[in-house]
Amino acid sequence: MQMTETAKQHHQTNDNTSRIDHYLRSEDLFQHGRTIDIGHNGQTYTLRLTAANKLILTK
Repeated sequence: MQMTETAKQHHQTNDNTSRIDHYLRSEDLFQHGRTIDIGHNGQTYTLRLTAANKLILTK
């Protein structure tokens, strides 16, 4: 995945104490639907895009 100009600007302007390792745009994540399942430490979490265009992460 190629980094967009917006992502490059995000990296340049947010160089505080914590370094961003990887930047993902929500438009890229949700191009096939409104929910994404994420596996972490043997648990499944759901990232959902709401009708109000907000993100909600649930276990």
